[in-house]
Amino acid sequence: MWKDILWSWKRCQSVFEASNHWHASSRENILKKILNDCDQRSIKHLVKSNRRKTTVELQAMFNRKSKSISPHTMRRELKGLGLNSCVALRKPLISEDNRK
Repeated sequence: MWKDILWSWKRCQSVFEASNHWHASSRENILKKILNDCDQRSIKHLVKSNRRKTTVELQAMFNRKSKSISPHTMRRELKGLGLNSCVALRKPLISEDNRK
């Protein structure tokens, strides 16, 4: 019994020395979620209703309604929701002469 415990301890210690950190304490386990599902839906609705706003403007609008978050957090959440940046193209005014 003691041999099994000692063997498993040595194995864990060699894993720790090889990777310089315990495999159980990864970054996901350390970070806490700032926004819950309701906040994420609120952000998505805010973006859909204001498509031309910048992330800083959206962040200011969100801070007025709900929690206070940074622009970096807003960008990270938008990327996590699958909303990538895109700029609407400016469409030229086409007159009757140019349509032909």
